[in-house]
Amino acid sequence: MSNNYFFMIATSPAFGPTVEVVDAPSVRTTKGKSIGDIEEPFRIELVVDRSAPAEGEYPPRDIHESAKFTFFSRKFIDALTSLGVENIEYFEADVLDTATNEKLDYCAVNILGRINAVDKDHSDLIMVGDNMIDVEKMVLDKSKIQDHKIFMLGEIPMLIVVHQSIKEIVEKQGLTGFRFFSEEEYEPGII
Repeated sequence: MSNNYFFMIATSPAFGPTVEVVDAPSVRTTKGKSIGDIEEPFRIELVVDRSAPAEGEYPPRDIHESAKFTFFSRKFIDALTSLGVENIEYFEADVLDTATNEKLDYCAVNILGRINAVDKDHSDLIMVGDNMIDVEKMVLDKSKIQDHKIFMLGEIPMLIVVHQSIKEIVEKQGLTGFRFFSEEEYEPGII
């Protein structure tokens, strides 16, 4: 990735907050294709584990994930917009922080663009036939990435790849809940 691109994952402290989906449309956001207009709202709760030593010490992050959906805070959306990122569909979400009973400004996101960018010749892959089962060492084919600032890795759709400018704005603005790592830092089981 020549340090211009990084993998981005959401992180959360052991006690949360975690996403509990109360209600959501029957859509998939891992295909990289537009899902158009949806009428059913996303309703989620951010929940801190009841066994947490101090519930108030686990504030909401700027990125949250559930098994099926990713949610970005308005601050992160504004940062992406300022960078000219246009390949994301945003869907308003009713988000409740159960620790404070406060409604928060988040959107469910659908990243448009799923790129098969794993360089199979230079990566260390465990394959069964044509199917990639595991990755020991990840190398991306930069020619397939072109000038995308954010996309889902086609071979591993839960892995989001971002341009260095996104990593830098997250760090500069002090946005929380993100972990970035380079292809050299990739290791099996990291996601």
